[in-house]
Amino acid sequence: MKNFTEKKFLADGMLGKLTRFMRILGFDTLYLKDANDDELLLTAQKDNRILITRDQELYKRAIKMGIISILITEVDIEKQLSQMMVKLNINLDLDILETRCPICNTKLEQISKNKIKELIPEKVFKAHEDFWICPKCNKIYWMGSHWKSINRTLSNAKQKAINLFNSSRN
Repeated sequence: MKNFTEKKFLADGMLGKLTRFMRILGFDTLYLKDANDDELLLTAQKDNRILITRDQELYKRAIKMGIISILITEVDIEKQLSQMMVKLNINLDLDILETRCPICNTKLEQISKNKIKELIPEKVFKAHEDFWICPKCNKIYWMGSHWKSINRTLSNAKQKAINLFNSSRN
């Protein structure tokens, strides 16, 4: 299967959590929460984005229009990620150098902790050395306890993808 790491995605309004994870994994993922189906299809076509949706009718329309589309059938984020891994052969390994802002989709940049000392809690400043900032929305990130949760979710999703792949071969 093709490697989609350089591809751009478009997620519909039902996939906000999946969108955040795709961005954290480094995938350029546009999220149009309030767009109607016609707007989603037009944007996917115009920007050459892979449409990710839970809407079966939207999925069918996209396919008829020649838009690459993925129908997500699961509600659970781990299962959604495993579907993405199996259907598109995408990597679920976190690479902070590729991570995008989960809020605005801009690629994060590493920043010296001394430049942001006044912007973060003192406890965080003392406990961590590495920080990243979104140059667009100025949100600051570090590998705190939330990273453990993200990695656990990704690890569980990988295991579910392996199980899904193996069960589809039988």
